Amino acid sequence: MLNETPLSSIPLDDSGGAVGAAPWNPVVPEGWTPASWAGSVGEVEGVRFLEGALIESYDPVLGLGAVVPELWYRVGLDGEDLEAGWARGLDTVYVEKLGALLREPKAREIRRLMLCDWGGDGLDEATFADSEALRVLSRGARALAALEELYIGEEPHQTEGPQAFVGHVGAALRAFPRLRRLEVRAAWMAWGSVSHTGLRSLRLEVADSPEELLDALNASFLPGLRSLEVWLGGDSGGEEVEAEQLAPLLTGKLFPALETLRLWGHSGELRGQVEASPLASRLTSLALA
Repeated sequence: MLNETPLSSIPLDDSGGAVGAAPWNPVVPEGWTPASWAGSVGEVEGVRFLEGALIESYDPVLGLGAVVPELWYRVGLDGEDLEAGWARGLDTVYVEKLGALLREPKAREIRRLMLCDWGGDGLDEATFADSEALRVLSRGARALAALEELYIGEEPHQTEGPQAFVGHVGAALRAFPRLRRLEVRAAWMAWGSVSHTGLRSLRLEVADSPEELLDALNASFLPGLRSLEVWLGGDSGGEEVEAEQLAPLLTGKLFPALETLRLWGHSGELRGQVEASPLASRLTSLALA
C-alpha cells in the first residue's frame, strides 16, 4: 500500500506542507518543499504528489479521517486489492472501494479526487471504458458535494504512455456542477456530450484518436474554461490532426474565456497557424511542442 497511516493526520501549513509531529511523516529529500513540487508529478521515496499537493490513497479499513482540502484523495488498486481482483474481478473490487469512499460521512468535504485506472498492470480486465466506476461516481455525486478537481485515468507518476481506456466522462462531468478542474490521462477516451458552465481548467492527455477528441471538444459548451491543455498524439505514434480540426478553437469563439492554451504532440506545420490565430492574440499564455 502507498500509506499505512492516512496523510490527513498530518497538519499542514498555509502552503500545504507537513509541519510538526504526526503519526506518519513522509521522508522527503532535502531541499524539496511544496513550492518546489508545484507543476511537478511524481513519486519520491514512496511519497506521491501532483502539482505540489500530496496524494493520499484511500483505504476503507483505515477510513477517511479528517479531510484536508489541499490533498488529492486517490482511489486505486494496490497490493491486496490486486490480489483480490484475481479472484473476484478488478472492476468489482474497484467499485466496492469507490462505494466505500462515497459512504464515508466526510466524503462531502473532499475537494480533490483521483480515480486511478488499473489497466497499466497488464491484467486482462475491464478498465474505465466499460467499468461501473464512473457510473457509480455519477450516481453518488451528492456524497462529494464539495468536489472541485477530478483526475481520471493512468497513474500520474507513470512515465510510460497511458494505456487506460476511459468512457462516460461527459456524464461524470455533468454530475458535479461545482467542478472547476478536470484531468484525463488515457490511451482512449469517450467524451460524450459535454456542457458545464463552471469548469475552469481542462487537461486531456489522450494518446489515440486525437481527431475524435478535437471533434468532441468542438461540440462542447464550456463558456467558463480558462485553461486548456491537450495532447494531440503526434509524439505517441498516433495520427496527427489537420489544421481545420483546430479551426473552431483558434477562432477564439469556442471557449470565449480561455486564457491559457498548451498543445503537445502536434506537427510543426500547425505552429504558425496557431500563433497567427485570433485566439493567440488574446491569450496570456501559449505553449506549443
